[in-house]
Amino acid sequence: MTTFSYSDTTSDLRLKVSKWIKEKYSELLGEKIRLLDHPHGLEMLQKFVQQRLFELKTKTN
Repeated sequence: MTTFSYSDTTSDLRLKVSKWIKEKYSELLGEKIRLLDHPHGLEMLQKFVQQRLFELKTKTN
Protein backbone atom coordinates (compact mmCIF):
# COMPACT_ATOMS: atom_id res chain seq x y z
CA MET A 1 0.00 0.00 0.00
CA THR A 2 1.31 3.44 -0.92
CA THR A 3 1.30 6.04 1.85
CA PHE A 4 1.58 9.79 1.42
CA SER A 5 2.79 12.36 3.92
CA TYR A 6 3.22 16.12 4.11
CA SER A 7 6.98 15.77 4.49
CA ASP A 8 7.42 14.14 1.06
CA THR A 9 9.32 16.12 -1.56
CA THR A 10 7.82 16.74 -4.99
CA SER A 11 9.91 13.98 -6.53
CA ASP A 12 8.92 11.59 -3.72
CA LEU A 13 5.27 12.38 -4.32
CA ARG A 14 5.60 11.86 -8.07
CA LEU A 15 7.15 8.44 -7.47
CA LYS A 16 4.46 7.48 -4.98
CA VAL A 17 1.63 8.67 -7.23
CA SER A 18 3.11 6.75 -10.16
CA LYS A 19 3.37 3.63 -7.99
CA TRP A 20 -0.22 4.07 -6.78
CA ILE A 21 -1.52 4.45 -10.35
CA LYS A 22 0.39 1.32 -11.38
CA GLU A 23 -1.10 -0.61 -8.45
CA LYS A 24 -4.68 0.51 -9.06
CA TYR A 25 -4.99 1.02 -12.82
CA SER A 26 -2.47 -1.20 -14.60
CA GLU A 27 -5.16 -3.56 -15.90
CA LEU A 28 -7.30 -0.70 -17.18
CA LEU A 29 -4.42 1.18 -18.82
CA GLY A 30 -2.69 -1.86 -20.30
CA GLU A 31 0.55 -1.01 -22.09
CA LYS A 32 0.02 2.73 -21.50
CA ILE A 33 1.00 2.14 -17.87
CA ARG A 34 4.60 2.16 -19.12
CA LEU A 35 4.29 5.91 -19.73
CA LEU A 36 4.86 6.29 -16.00
CA ASP A 37 8.41 4.98 -16.44
CA HIS A 38 9.38 8.13 -18.36
CA PRO A 39 10.66 11.30 -16.65
CA HIS A 40 7.43 13.18 -17.51
CA GLY A 41 5.26 10.10 -17.31
CA LEU A 42 2.49 11.60 -15.19
CA GLU A 43 2.01 14.39 -17.72
CA MET A 44 2.14 11.94 -20.61
CA LEU A 45 -0.45 9.70 -18.98
CA GLN A 46 -2.66 12.68 -18.18
CA LYS A 47 -2.54 13.79 -21.83
CA PHE A 48 -3.43 10.26 -22.98
CA VAL A 49 -6.39 10.00 -20.59
CA GLN A 50 -7.69 13.46 -21.54
CA GLN A 51 -7.47 12.58 -25.24
CA ARG A 52 -9.32 9.28 -24.71
CA LEU A 53 -12.06 11.03 -22.73
CA PHE A 54 -12.42 13.61 -25.50
CA GLU A 55 -12.61 10.86 -28.14
CA LEU A 56 -15.25 8.97 -26.17
CA LYS A 57 -17.26 12.13 -25.58
CA THR A 58 -17.26 13.11 -29.25
CA LYS A 59 -18.17 9.55 -30.25
CA THR A 60 -21.29 9.56 -28.10
CA ASN A 61 -22.53 12.95 -29.33
